[in-house]
Amino acid sequence: MEHPLNINIVEQLLTGPSLEKDLYHYTSSEGLLGIIQSQTLHCSHIYFMNDYEENLNLWRHFFAYLNKWETREKDAVNFIKVVRNEFKHWAVLSKEKISLDIFEHFKIDDYLLYVLSFSHIEDDLSQWRAYTSNSFGFSLKFNFNENFISQQSSLIDSEVSANYTCKILIKDCVYSTKEKEKILGGLMEYTFKQFKRAGQDWHNELFFNLLTLNIFFKNEKFECEKECRIAILPFPNSELTDFKKGKSFLIPYVKMDIPFNILKEVCVGPSPFPTHSIASVKMFLKKYENKLGTISVNTSKIPFRSW
Repeated sequence: MEHPLNINIVEQLLTGPSLEKDLYHYTSSEGLLGIIQSQTLHCSHIYFMNDYEENLNLWRHFFAYLNKWETREKDAVNFIKVVRNEFKHWAVLSKEKISLDIFEHFKIDDYLLYVLSFSHIEDDLSQWRAYTSNSFGFSLKFNFNENFISQQSSLIDSEVSANYTCKILIKDCVYSTKEKEKILGGLMEYTFKQFKRAGQDWHNELFFNLLTLNIFFKNEKFECEKECRIAILPFPNSELTDFKKGKSFLIPYVKMDIPFNILKEVCVGPSPFPTHSIASVKMFLKKYENKLGTISVNTSKIPFRSW
C-alpha cells in the first residue's frame, strides 16, 4: 500500500507538548558521548524498541473497539464489515501470544517508521534505572521549537528526494484504554465520512493513520514514564538507515541533527563521585560549545546508591 502523506487527522487526535517545553532524554555515558560528538540524535525503528508490544498495542485496541463502535448513520454495519475484511490479516495481533509467525507477517522492512523517546519527568529514579548503566548515566534536557521541526524536515527531504515531503511529529504517548478508545472513535468517524463518499481511497488512508497512531499507543504499564516521542514518518529510503548495536539485535536508526542551543542541560545521574562527574562533563561540553551552545550541568538530587 502507498502511504498518504496527509495525516492532519492524526495530529488533531493526538495531544502533544507545547513547543519550547522542556523534555528529557535518559541515556548512558556511551550515549552521551555519541550524541555530543556527532551532534545528532538517533531515531530507532519502531519495531526494535524495548517494549516488545510496540506496533501490537493499537491493533488489539482497534479490533476490540470495532465490536463496540456505534452510530445511527446508514451504511454503518456495512462499513464495519468492510473494515474488518480489509484488515483481517492484522486481527491476529489481538492474540495474547506473540509468535515468530506474527513478526514474519509484519514484513518489518516495509514499514520504516522511526521514533526517539523523551520524558516529561526530570530526574526520575525509574528511568535512571531503566535507561542508564546501573543508574550511572545522564539526562539531557532539550527545548524544541518550530525551527527545529522545519530544519529537520528540510534536511531529511534534501537527502531523500526533492519531491518528497517528510513528516515529523512531536506527540505524547497514550496509555489509558479510555483515551485510546476516544482517539479511535474520532478516527472511525472521520473514516466513515470518507467511506460514504464514492471514489475516496479511504482504505489506504485508514491503514496509514492506524500505523501512525500506533507509534504513540503504549502499554499502560509504562505510563509512569510520561513519554513523549519524536516520530519521522514515512521514511521510504532505506539507504539512509544506519545500524547500531543493541542488547539482543542490531537496531536500525536514522540521524537527526541537534541545532545550536536546543540542548539546554545535562544532569549527571546518581554517582559515587558527583563532583568528578560534573567537572568532566563540563570539560567535555566546553569542547563543543561553538556547535551546540552553552549547556549547563548539574547532578541528580535523588539519594540513591547503585554502587
